[in-house]
Amino acid sequence: MTKLTRRQLVLIGALFSLTDATMSVQAQMAAFARQHLWLVYVIAFLALLVPLWMLSRVSARFPGRDLFQALVERSPFTGRVLIFLYILYFLWIAARDVRLTGDFFNIALLKRTPVGVIAAINILAAVSLVRPAGIGVLARSSEIYGTVLFLIIPLVFIALFKDMDVSYLMPLFEIDPVGVLHGVWVMTAYMGDIIGIAFLVSEGVFRFRDGVLALGLATSGLLVISMLSVLTLSVPVMSAMTFPLYEMVRQIRITDFLDRFELPVLAVWATAIICKIGYSLYLICLGCKRLMPGLPGQRMVFPAALLIFACSFWFFENAVDMINMNLTMPLAEYLFQFVLPAVLFLTLWPKRESRG
Repeated sequence: MTKLTRRQLVLIGALFSLTDATMSVQAQMAAFARQHLWLVYVIAFLALLVPLWMLSRVSARFPGRDLFQALVERSPFTGRVLIFLYILYFLWIAARDVRLTGDFFNIALLKRTPVGVIAAINILAAVSLVRPAGIGVLARSSEIYGTVLFLIIPLVFIALFKDMDVSYLMPLFEIDPVGVLHGVWVMTAYMGDIIGIAFLVSEGVFRFRDGVLALGLATSGLLVISMLSVLTLSVPVMSAMTFPLYEMVRQIRITDFLDRFELPVLAVWATAIICKIGYSLYLICLGCKRLMPGLPGQRMVFPAALLIFACSFWFFENAVDMINMNLTMPLAEYLFQFVLPAVLFLTLWPKRESRG
């Protein structure tokens, strides 16, 4: 199995938190938290440090093994039940990302292309990254496109600097606590996908500082582009749009030659979210392999990909249904992001060696 470097793990974690959190959830968060989006990210960052720390401590108790292996070794029956639950969780994430990406491109760019065709292309691209060499190709792809994606953020800031209006932040100190907490509710569920990196580590242990760096990188990127949207579009306009960050990038004009700056940005973002779909697909296959040790993981890639494709249309009727689910599904997602990591932390203690 390919060993992930620290740089790769940090970029993977950042992509887990950032890629799909830049879409429709931004409009809902702006409607709730108004101009105080920055406070949402601060609270979400601090909250997600807790499960990352717990999972890092669990990983340290079982060096050289991924968390799925640790669960099976400690409790063959209960461990398999928890693995199955996490397989369902990563299936949900992958199906949501496939459908979210398909709906976005259908609404914003490819209006005559059926959503099913776009989703099928995305899932096939993820399969092509996972099936040949497992996580190795995915990790190297994340290094390339993740780095480029985070380098684009300061470029966007520079390009939009002249269009920013500080008056959109007023009143600066009239914070609505209920609205901010509503924003935290919807955003933390998306950023909480970062716990997936703890299950990817099989060589050595998952280090808490790597998780902090990944979460900090993603939070910083989201904070910059969200506040840029507020400063350029204003809160009322941002909350009325389906994809406000995309509309913000569309305002950028760099000479007459490059008047569609959003196209190269979308190309990088689309590849990054395909990488994230690939990691969810990999974790589903890895979980199935731990459930049934004799099952070759690579043979599970195509069946798992077909299941993800089917679930992306089974779970969501349309784009509006996805937006509405952002308000209710966090209750189930927090079970996997906060409750189960706490259960693993409290129960997966190393067995004491008998003395005699």
